[in-house]
Amino acid sequence: MYSQKLVRRFAILASTFAIIQSAIWFLGSLLVILLFYDFLSLDFDDGSLPDLVFELFMDQNDDTIILFVYIYAVLSLVLCVISSLIINAIVAKYETKIHKLYVSWAVNIIILSVVDIVLTCFLGRDLYNQSQPSQDVIYAYTIAILISIRELLFG
Repeated sequence: MYSQKLVRRFAILASTFAIIQSAIWFLGSLLVILLFYDFLSLDFDDGSLPDLVFELFMDQNDDTIILFVYIYAVLSLVLCVISSLIINAIVAKYETKIHKLYVSWAVNIIILSVVDIVLTCFLGRDLYNQSQPSQDVIYAYTIAILISIRELLFG
């Protein structure tokens, strides 16, 4: 049987990692939103991989990608808050709140995983529907798919 002290240390470590990860994903989502609505512009070299990724996924009339970016932004922010509350509850020894926070954290991770699976399926479908994709397009889709399954890989 595991000791409470070991479980708490692991929960603090996992929550700290989740805070860092969710902050990175939130800031990344915010960057994409700013780029999408032209509040910010980055000059990519024509034909570079970042330029190709931007053209493939952001210069479309399809709002699917930006919808997923908003979902990731919200879920990442929620994960950051929940993880911070878990650390606070462990340090302050709020035993009754810790279990509710663990459930909230787990539900958020499950939702993120489902969103990742759905986005990965959309990206796979889009790649499949490309007629004679170039090597760069395949690379761009591969990068996007790897990013979309990040929660399943590193969750």
